[in-house]
Amino acid sequence: MATDEYFTWLCSKIRLYEEHVNYTLLIGELFQLPYTVMPGYTVDEIRVRKTEELYTEFATATGIVSSFNRPFVSVLEVLISLAEGIEESVMRDSEFGDRTPLWFWDMVSNLGLLAYDDLHFDLYSVREIVRIFVERRYTRNGRGSIAYTTRHTKDFRKLDIWQQLSIYFSEKYIIKENGIHGSII
Repeated sequence: MATDEYFTWLCSKIRLYEEHVNYTLLIGELFQLPYTVMPGYTVDEIRVRKTEELYTEFATATGIVSSFNRPFVSVLEVLISLAEGIEESVMRDSEFGDRTPLWFWDMVSNLGLLAYDDLHFDLYSVREIVRIFVERRYTRNGRGSIAYTTRHTKDFRKLDIWQQLSIYFSEKYIIKENGIHGSII
């Protein structure tokens, strides 16, 4: 079935089976949870549409072309797409290679989901954390989201997800660790 193969392929993009094998339940749930763009955040719709490129890449890489049609875009797909965008547009550095999995797991950590490995998985808690993120019910500085700020005074709930990530990565990596290069926004 193409859905199972697509999920396995997505997992390989974030090195689930290589480095993070203890998070199969969490990643499976993120694949089942829909990401919905909140009204008024049309820029986020563009980011969500970029997830279509993931399936196109999957079909090209595997030769599997089917009537695969998911009724929604999953939180997992959005996070992977964002991580790839960060790698391509903001944090690319040929010295380090592709760090897409690092950016993905950084966002998962920011959400507070790393506590929910397979031994400590709590479906209700995971769904509540994701709901807070998707519904933008996190704190003003972004705590409870995939990105947060310690310096900016902007209300992250009013910024699109790409702006949030740009501020976060600028603060955490480019400013703090002057050795990592990339252009922000």
